[in-house]
Amino acid sequence: APGQFTKPRSLVCDRDDNLYVSDMTGRVQKFDPEGHFVLQWQMPQTDLGKPKGLGLDREGMILVLEPHYQRVNHFDTNGHLVRQWGRRGTNAGEFILPRGIAQNSRGEYYLPEYTVLERVQRFAPDRLPSKERPADPSLPAPLSVWGAPGTGPAEFNRAESLAIGP
Repeated sequence: APGQFTKPRSLVCDRDDNLYVSDMTGRVQKFDPEGHFVLQWQMPQTDLGKPKGLGLDREGMILVLEPHYQRVNHFDTNGHLVRQWGRRGTNAGEFILPRGIAQNSRGEYYLPEYTVLERVQRFAPDRLPSKERPADPSLPAPLSVWGAPGTGPAEFNRAESLAIGP
């Protein structure tokens, strides 16, 4: 029911301290700073899997990762889909089960992936679909890609999320 959870998976706060929570129902719920339910929205597709990984971009958009659809969704704070990007694959710029997303002070996006590749990719915001290019079919070329499966330096074992410091 609205305001309740079924296995919450990720959360993020917006600029006004509202809390957004994704859960195993395939929805995202918004709560005000006092914890009162405000609204919810359902992801457009959930038959392959549910969203995992939330973030906030510099525009104030709520970023929702869909690992099984290999894409990033940008929603406004009312739950309207503004743009999305990503495609399944193992080449640079493509995704295999992305799990988290963060944006640095320059606007660059970082996404960890797991299973086949165990890597992190970094993307420039000016290479992504935008309001001016919402249906741009081209994939962004990452600025850098690093990581490999394992437990040593620069290796990952199911990187689930990430954060960027000041």
